[in-house]
Amino acid sequence: MKLLTDIVEYRTWLFDEYLLFPGSGINPLMNNEEVEELLFQNRPRFFPCIAYVTPSESHPGTAEVKYISKEQVEHWAGIMGSLPARNNDDFLNSDGNL
Repeated sequence: MKLLTDIVEYRTWLFDEYLLFPGSGINPLMNNEEVEELLFQNRPRFFPCIAYVTPSESHPGTAEVKYISKEQVEHWAGIMGSLPARNNDDFLNSDGNL
């Protein structure tokens, strides 16, 4: 997972984490046009966002890029903020088991 705040971070992250060509910004298996198409097709709709790679549901054995929007994070933060903080011991019975 990576917090992306702009297009430069997106490009770097996509090469380092998705294409697995860290630091190069170049994929030796693709020409520039293919790289630009991949960047365009996988781009997030908005920044900032949280990017992550997950196994593809539609193409087994491959991975796909997913994004979590700022609005989704804010929604989850609101829910978490309304819940009381509890530690793991709150869920254990007297024997120390769940």
